Amino acid sequence: AKREPSLINDDGIRYGLETQKSAMRLRIRVLCQAAMNCGCHAFVVSAVGCGAYKHPPGEVAALFQEDSKRRR
Repeated sequence: AKREPSLINDDGIRYGLETQKSAMRLRIRVLCQAAMNCGCHAFVVSAVGCGAYKHPPGEVAALFQEDSKRRR
């Protein structure tokens, strides 16, 4: 993940730039596809950018959920 994206803090922290959110969405899709290509049916990921890189945890979780629904 890129370090310290632009964030907006109004009723929760979210990405300030759609391009940064889209970049994280792509990284999540690649990560999930790589796991599937290796034959994984389930996997556990760490904070994926939410720690030192300061991505908004709620938005990152929503992007993972979005990708999961897209694959069904």
